[in-house]
Amino acid sequence: MGLASEPELSQLRFPETLDVPKLGTAWEKHIYQSETGSYFAELNEWEQEVVRSELSDPSVSYWLRSIPRKPWALAIPYLGDSGQFKTLYPDFIFIRKVGDGSM
Repeated sequence: MGLASEPELSQLRFPETLDVPKLGTAWEKHIYQSETGSYFAELNEWEQEVVRSELSDPSVSYWLRSIPRKPWALAIPYLGDSGQFKTLYPDFIFIRKVGDGSM
């Protein structure tokens, strides 16, 4: 959304690499996983539950922990009670295979 007073459609452009500290639990299927197939993240209890549940679904191919306010973050605009646009940044994005295996 940037600084526009009204939402503007824009294409998500993820960075080629993402540097994060190697702390917490090693998770699989993250789009920025290391060469060993792991992505390290410190997740709170409910975040761990969500990720474990989603990763147990065989249709999940990849996932991303969204980092709010990064230039590449998914921002979902909505109208707040005041009539002004606000922004929701989802915590996670899960990419699934559908039907014929496409994503």
